[in-house]
Amino acid sequence: MSDWLMPELCKKYKDVYYVVTDATAEDHEASVDGTHPSDYGYQLWAKSIEKPILKILAQYGIR
Repeated sequence: MSDWLMPELCKKYKDVYYVVTDATAEDHEASVDGTHPSDYGYQLWAKSIEKPILKILAQYGIR
């Protein structure tokens, strides 16, 4: 889905969120083939969405 469509859908639907990730590593060890994440890549991805997801869950009283 394109970067312009998701923000529009988030405006239209109450419980839809667009979380932008920043899951890169300077040493390029986050990918096994330049496209697919390695275990380290998935770890970076999970860490990059941790704060936004916790903030969203807190809106619903989930801690």
